[in-house]
Amino acid sequence: MNRFAKGAIAGAAGILLLLSGAGTFALWNGSASAAAGSVKSGTMTIAADAVAGTWSVTHGSGSATSIASIANFRAVPGDVLTFTQKVDVTATGDNLSAVLSVDPTSIKAGDASPSSAALVTALTSGMTVTVGTPLPTGVTAGTAANTYNVSGATGTKVLTVSVTLPFDSTTTGTVAQGGTVDLSALGFKLAQQ
Repeated sequence: MNRFAKGAIAGAAGILLLLSGAGTFALWNGSASAAAGSVKSGTMTIAADAVAGTWSVTHGSGSATSIASIANFRAVPGDVLTFTQKVDVTATGDNLSAVLSVDPTSIKAGDASPSSAALVTALTSGMTVTVGTPLPTGVTAGTAANTYNVSGATGTKVLTVSVTLPFDSTTTGTVAQGGTVDLSALGFKLAQQ
């Protein structure tokens, strides 16, 4: 290859390199900043109060009586067990909307027996959740059963939540007899909508 051809190839390569960078070359440019301020994120927490919850039972048309030890109590069909716990709810956020509820799946059989599984069903099938009144600002009854709506910018509120577990009075025969239910991890939930 002669020198003229080599020079032409080298020149064409140089032009190609210059053209490939042509789109990024700017003679004038500028920038500006604005005092846009800062933004903070909100918070959403739920925790059982430091004071332990209490259990009570109502049977038939009788009045509620307290249960000293739920682990030693033996429930029978027709009993209505109620657990009451103070719950600390913190919700801050201008557009925050959350739902407070109790997770029924946190009520588990204490062992693998069919009686324990039947007892879980007998207690949770009619479960209700209520929050003591008057409801604080930012907390309203939810549209779904056993739920409460919590709006943002309410700060920390202490709610008295009652979970009622009626032992289905139509339970007959040996169904659920001798069963055990684990209530040690009863779950309160606060979920953003």
